[in-house]
Amino acid sequence: MENRLAVITGANTGIGFQSARSLALQGYHVILTGRFEGKIDWASSTINAMCEESGATGKAFPMLLDLASFDSVLQFAIDFGLKYDRLDVLLCNAGVMNAPYTITENGFELQFQVNYLSHYLLTRLMMPYLQDADSPRLIQVTSMLGERAKSGSLKMFSEIAKVSKDQYSPLQSYKESKLAQMLLTRYINRIYREFLFTAAVHPGVVNSDLFYRRVPKIAKSLLKPVAWLGYVSGTLKTPYDGADTSIWLAAEKEPLPSGKYWYERKTRPWSEYALDDNLAADLWDWSGEQVRTFLG
Repeated sequence: MENRLAVITGANTGIGFQSARSLALQGYHVILTGRFEGKIDWASSTINAMCEESGATGKAFPMLLDLASFDSVLQFAIDFGLKYDRLDVLLCNAGVMNAPYTITENGFELQFQVNYLSHYLLTRLMMPYLQDADSPRLIQVTSMLGERAKSGSLKMFSEIAKVSKDQYSPLQSYKESKLAQMLLTRYINRIYREFLFTAAVHPGVVNSDLFYRRVPKIAKSLLKPVAWLGYVSGTLKTPYDGADTSIWLAAEKEPLPSGKYWYERKTRPWSEYALDDNLAADLWDWSGEQVRTFLG
């Protein structure tokens, strides 16, 4: 039987790596994407060694993908299409949090583009391959912080996407990008539900690279006891535990309800704004306009 194929963004570390490792050990062929060739090569080699040792039939394959560049997303889709004719699982895991103010080469605030807009573009470009798979799955790793976002209109989203430096709030931009992922999940479920399983996942507060972003090197060692206390109290998860629900949604053979928001393998209520169908449709159309030259 042919191995199922998964693409995982941001798969060289943290919950992305754990998701890739687990799926490969379950027999999946997993494409690990990331910005740095050395890091995804190392991650792929490590997973392949684990599969060989355990006798698993899964394999890991590295492919470059920089979500801060629409050109890179398009090139990834072209390269993918030259090698593969279908995609069983697209796990949109990569994310940026608490980033210093940065405008990408495409003119968008970094967090909004990496977390949402580039995943929107990637999803659109991968849709023909998902359509050709048997029981395909699309999973967005979002965040409970998206429930606290305040973008109740397309105007607010467009302002966040191109926010000025003096108006920039790292946490607020992160929240809005995660709400956008939630709206994307619900809208895709609405228009593609006949063939595609979709889900949004809150992984929990995870002790990963994202957790330590912008923390000075000298302070990271001081945070280790804090992390240990977090594990003991249950407020902080390991990357393996944070990846658990995504892995389960990707590989579970029993039927699951599509278009839902998940945490710890249970559905969680959507926020008020995430339930706004008109906003979801407007955001879909607006996003398409922002990336139209890359959609062909």
